[in-house]
Amino acid sequence: LEYTYATDTTAETAIITGYTGSDTSIILPSTLGGCPVTEIAAYAFENNTTLLDVTFPESIITIGSYAFAGCTGLTGLELPDSVATIGACAFQNCTNLVSVNYPLSLNNCGGYIFEGCSGLTSTTVPEGVTAIADNAFEGCTYLETVTLPSTVTSIGVDAFFGCTGLGGIILPDGLTSIGHYAFA
Repeated sequence: LEYTYATDTTAETAIITGYTGSDTSIILPSTLGGCPVTEIAAYAFENNTTLLDVTFPESIITIGSYAFAGCTGLTGLELPDSVATIGACAFQNCTNLVSVNYPLSLNNCGGYIFEGCSGLTSTTVPEGVTAIADNAFEGCTYLETVTLPSTVTSIGVDAFFGCTGLGGIILPDGLTSIGHYAFA
């Protein structure tokens, strides 16, 4: 087994805590120890520069802080819509990351998730997303364009804080709330 993990016996879930393998492309397991994998722990894959591609199971709800920070080989991420929480700096300094989707369930973000991701210059938030979470793209200085769906009604606090490369953004007609420093 190339993954280290812990189980939450109360919730009957598994948490991936690390990766000991050397594969460049991995498919994260949906169960470990007979429990569904719902979380990737903080620092689990940090600085794994050989990792080029990760496939996430639909069971993942939480991606911990710094979980994939410094994974410079990653070029694209397809996060499952089940992801509700992404910790601070989860993908920090993934310098070759050029595409990442915004999960439909995402509602809790730590700061600076994509800080230093110099390849990430644009993103499209899918139809169905109603809120851009607090801190979602905070510190993503290379982000130039963001396309928001008509379904977005609120943009959270610091959502695009420090996105100094952002040239402009078209706000949807149904937008009713913009958090403090959302575009500072």
